[in-house]
Amino acid sequence: MKLSALIFAAALAGCASSSLPATQRIDGATLDARIEALMAREQVVGMAVAIVDHGEITHVNAYGLRNRENALPLQTDTIMYGASVTKAAFAYMVMQLVDEGKIDLDRSIADYLPRPLPELEDYTDLAGDERWRQLTPRILLTHRSGLANMRFLEPDQKLRFHFTPGEHYAYSNEGIWILQIVLQEGLGLDVGAEMQRRVFDRFSMTRTSMQWREDFAANLADGYAMDGTFEPHDHRDNVAAARLNGYHHRRPSPHVARHVRRRRPLTCGTGRMGQWAVPNPHHAKIPDHSVLQHRRHTRRSVRPLRVARRRKLERPQRSLFLKRRP
Repeated sequence: MKLSALIFAAALAGCASSSLPATQRIDGATLDARIEALMAREQVVGMAVAIVDHGEITHVNAYGLRNRENALPLQTDTIMYGASVTKAAFAYMVMQLVDEGKIDLDRSIADYLPRPLPELEDYTDLAGDERWRQLTPRILLTHRSGLANMRFLEPDQKLRFHFTPGEHYAYSNEGIWILQIVLQEGLGLDVGAEMQRRVFDRFSMTRTSMQWREDFAANLADGYAMDGTFEPHDHRDNVAAARLNGYHHRRPSPHVARHVRRRRPLTCGTGRMGQWAVPNPHHAKIPDHSVLQHRRHTRRSVRPLRVARRRKLERPQRSLFLKRRP
């Protein structure tokens, strides 16, 4: 059974490229009909959609079920995992720190960490490879660290550089987690609290959080594996700047337990996620050099944001990286 449910939203207006071709606006009824037809064809249990067009929320709707066993409908304020859109929200928070002079995009993380990265228990694999000192917040945010997406995808499950940081693009959760550690260990910040204050409270996203909240339980989207097996929404309490795709590190350590293990990213309802994507002139302007305005992040005017089911836990190993870009 094919089970997938995506939320689509336009990229931040600040990321929009004038070179992108104009797209024809589709009315809500036509869009709803098309989505429902595709859901029926692909046997999708539930889907929520938010469309942001030139900074304006033009359509929000929910389709299908959040729990098939109890026939509970999916709603626009149903709590769903934010998955890797967490990275964009995290980057927005980091850019505020850049604006305030608290962190430099192009400064080595070695200048912020209280001790060398390989001395942290979960990063001993990098001992003897001084290239970790070339990592900067910009390199980590733009997925050019040279590290695998997740270390357990390596044949020996050990972290290593596949290229010198900054030379290529290769999507990496590991890189985002390192930046989170820099903020927490180097700057002494509570990333969960900073995200709440700088992003969620700022945009009145009252049903969004980096951690599980008991008030989410009443309207929650459960998940289904690729074979249709029911997978209840689990409760994870540690803050994660990048999603885990339902996996765990197979070699946990005390250090990882604080930063990576059993973490889930941002949890939220659909409508407010759309509102977060709409820029507000009263909010801090992201500078021109922002990683959010990097060309490789602006090639699509509409992109998938969230998946309303958990990925199957057992599946063939995928390649370590997305396609490299020069």
